[in-house]
Amino acid sequence: MGLYRLIYASRAQDPSREDLRAILDACERNNPAAHLTGMLLFDAGAFVQLLEGPRGPLTQRFVAIAGDSRHHGVEILTAGPIESRLFPDWSMHYAGHAGAHGAMLKRYSCGPRFDPFSMTPGAVEQMCLEFSAMALSAPPLDPAAAAP
Repeated sequence: MGLYRLIYASRAQDPSREDLRAILDACERNNPAAHLTGMLLFDAGAFVQLLEGPRGPLTQRFVAIAGDSRHHGVEILTAGPIESRLFPDWSMHYAGHAGAHGAMLKRYSCGPRFDPFSMTPGAVEQMCLEFSAMALSAPPLDPAAAAP
């Protein structure tokens, strides 16, 4: 089974904590059966999501995500085949703007606000690699514990 990674960004439609929790709950419910894993970042009104898995299910999931009314301006930042997953054990790891996650997002921001649309594909992938390393050493963050 060949693995693929897709990273996209989008603008949020002012999500609440409940919206973020609902997104993560849907990932936990649906991603394991499709063999999908990944990470969801949210800050300054922008989402970045990294998805990994078999090409067919990954494409189907992205099409569904792109049609979700909770965000707009969906743009693929990078996509292609991979050798191994960055988040093999999580149906969806969440990283918000609090604490160490926020510091890392600021480090990758080109200005005062997190703007993934201004990042190069290499910078996005590097940021995701750092989040993966951080995630492996800490439990996933619950969006209900931090303000969106």
